[in-house]
Amino acid sequence: MHSIIDPLSDLWWRGIFTTFLTLLIFIITFRKSSQNLQNRTIEVLRYSAIVVYLLTTVFAIQAGELNIQDFLSLQ
Repeated sequence: MHSIIDPLSDLWWRGIFTTFLTLLIFIITFRKSSQNLQNRTIEVLRYSAIVVYLLTTVFAIQAGELNIQDFLSLQ
């Protein structure tokens, strides 16, 4: 089951801040790294996102919580 995070709430701001900080760290860290390392990192992140999406869908099916409102493909 999912819950809706209220916009501008503490949890919402923490999520925005964490996302921004993570992206900033990635940009600073990989800005001066080799092109090969950048490409491999992007590849790992790409496949990680796909695996997380697939696992979330499988767990929702197993829990009987899969419905069209919550699990549209790559919404």
